[in-house]
Amino acid sequence: MKNKLENKIDYAVGKTKEAVGKAADAKDLELEGKVQVMKSEAAEKARKLKEKAAEKANEAVDKIHKK
Repeated sequence: MKNKLENKIDYAVGKTKEAVGKAADAKDLELEGKVQVMKSEAAEKARKLKEKAAEKANEAVDKIHKK
């Protein structure tokens, strides 16, 4: 799974492709940029969910060990 920095880079590259594609009337490049942005956003959401799940799992384990 990608890390936070990689997701931000993918997002920025996607936005750039989208803008250049739109300015150059290159629909394929614009679409490629939009897809890259959506993928980076989904990857970031997945990363956050995984991080939150790990946090909750650690809390549960800590509670068990404190008993």
